[in-house]
Amino acid sequence: MCKEPINACILAAGIGSRMGRTKQLLPFSEKPMLQHVIDKVLTFPFHHVYGVIGHEYEEIMKNVQVRDERFSWLINHAYKEGQSTSLKKVFQVSSQPFVIFLGDVLFIQDNTINRILEDSQQYACNDTPIFIRPIHEGIVGHPVYVKNIPPQIVDQLHGDEGLRAIQTEQMKRAFIEVDDPFIHDDIDTFEQYKVALAKWHNGEYD
Repeated sequence: MCKEPINACILAAGIGSRMGRTKQLLPFSEKPMLQHVIDKVLTFPFHHVYGVIGHEYEEIMKNVQVRDERFSWLINHAYKEGQSTSLKKVFQVSSQPFVIFLGDVLFIQDNTINRILEDSQQYACNDTPIFIRPIHEGIVGHPVYVKNIPPQIVDQLHGDEGLRAIQTEQMKRAFIEVDDPFIHDDIDTFEQYKVALAKWHNGEYD
C-alpha cells in the first residue's frame, strides 16, 4: 500500500472578541486551552504539526511550551483579516496532505481522529483533490483532511471564508459519520468556557 506523510495544523490566530480575553491561554486543568489541543494532536503520528497564532502571539509562545521537535509555530500577522489568512499561511508553508484542527475545539475523541487518518490512506499517492471531514447528527465538524488543493483556489479566499469555500466540483468530498458530539463543540464565549470547564472537572469529556 502506498503511504505518505501527513502534517497537521492548528488554527489559533484569532482575537476571540466574544470571549473578551485571550482564549488560547484560558486555563484548563492547569494548562492553557491551546496547550491541550497541541498536546493531543502530537499524540498522533503526524509528520509535522504547525500552530498558527497571531493575536498576542508573543504571550502565547511564552506560556504554551512545546518540546516535541515535530512542532513549530507559524505567525500570522494578518490575523485581523480573518481565518482565510491563517489557511493561506498553512498552504504556503506545509506540504499537502494535512489535517486541520481548530485551537478552540478541545475534546475531539481519539477515535474520530483515527477514523480520519485511516480513511485518508485510501487516497494516498492519489492526485485528486480530496476533502474529508467528520459529521455527527447531520452537522459537520473538525478535524478536516485536505490534499491536492489547487493554490489558485486558496489564493481566492477572503475574510473568514473557511474550508467550505475551497471545495470545487472536481474535488472528492467524503463525510465520515462519527459518534462524537465534540467535533463541533467550540468555545467562543466565556459562558461556554465555564460550561466546558465544569464538564471537564465532572469527567464528562472522558
